[in-house]
Amino acid sequence: MLGLIAFCINQIAHAQDQKIIELVNQVRIKHIIKNIKTLAKSERFTDEHKIQAMNVIKSQLENYGYTVKVVEKIVQGKINRNIIAELKGKITPNRIFIVGAHYDSVAGSLGADDNASAVAGMLEIARLLKDSNLAATVHFVAFDNEENGLLGSKSYAQTLKAQGANIIGMISLEMIAYTCRTSGCQAAFVDVPNCLDVEPGNEKVGDYIGFVANTGSVNMLGEFKNAAKQFVPSLKIVTAIVTENGACFANTRRSDHASFWDLGFPAMMITDTANFRNPNYHKKTDAAETLDFEFATKVVQAVLSTVIFISNHSVSTTP
Repeated sequence: MLGLIAFCINQIAHAQDQKIIELVNQVRIKHIIKNIKTLAKSERFTDEHKIQAMNVIKSQLENYGYTVKVVEKIVQGKINRNIIAELKGKITPNRIFIVGAHYDSVAGSLGADDNASAVAGMLEIARLLKDSNLAATVHFVAFDNEENGLLGSKSYAQTLKAQGANIIGMISLEMIAYTCRTSGCQAAFVDVPNCLDVEPGNEKVGDYIGFVANTGSVNMLGEFKNAAKQFVPSLKIVTAIVTENGACFANTRRSDHASFWDLGFPAMMITDTANFRNPNYHKKTDAAETLDFEFATKVVQAVLSTVIFISNHSVSTTP
């Protein structure tokens, strides 16, 4: 009997893996390129330009078949518009996984890497998951005002906390499309005792994607790492685990995941390391022509595979 049970479990796992492989193979670089170029035609700093970007994102999600909410409110004196699409879970819909990316940029920057690349990645994941039968619910959220103190994600996370939402994980896609491939082009990260654990560390070539978690999100980091290795083995990964909520190493808090850390939710940042690699960071030269679209595609494939896996399994928030 035990042998039969083990056989059935293996067959189910194999079927799930095959489904993930099928979806991973359907990630289209042309969609990622198109959405980056569309969003990066102008900066997304003024209210006018942010509304234009909002309409692009909303329209795209609606074209995929989602019902989209734009939650507009005044947050710390600023107009904030978060764009939210929900994929309802089929088995445990009360469990919620969040895929987020901010769509605003700083003044004077086209923001192709920061952060049109991540929004394009989120849109491609949403496209591919629309007709999937995931166990848990997935929220796709384009955050406003990340560049103004994470206001959009703070507001959204606080709302979820007040609702008592069962958040099984959140990922913040934060610049996923720039690489540099000469020694010394990437600022090296090393361990900081009692604060930061980097693996493998001291990388001086910017050809990897960074997975950044806090100590409350270690299990989720493990799932991401394992899924990426299994389904996108050619993607090079560097992981970083920071103590508690990252106060001891402030650079680990520089995106919307920090709003979730602060409220006790498991969350991670997926990043190409921003200004530690990309010389166009927060400049007008942050344009689509500077990006590595094949690299971005692999990152999207890795995130897609992990979202499927975590959504279909229970992931603890503690190691």
